[in-house]
Amino acid sequence: MSPVKAVLFDRDGTLVHDVPYNADPALVRPVDGARAALDALRAHGLRTGVVTNQSGIARGLLTEA
Repeated sequence: MSPVKAVLFDRDGTLVHDVPYNADPALVRPVDGARAALDALRAHGLRTGVVTNQSGIARGLLTEA
């Protein structure tokens, strides 16, 4: 079995502009160049993934749905 090569990104401030405790999808704005960077990594055979800590859920400010 060969290893999986991947790059993991934090979401807020890396792929999209950070809007604290954002519950409105209309406010999500991609960071300039993020899509091109993801496309380039994928073109080189790397998998990409997103990891994020949404503390607003733990604080009861947002729901998981």
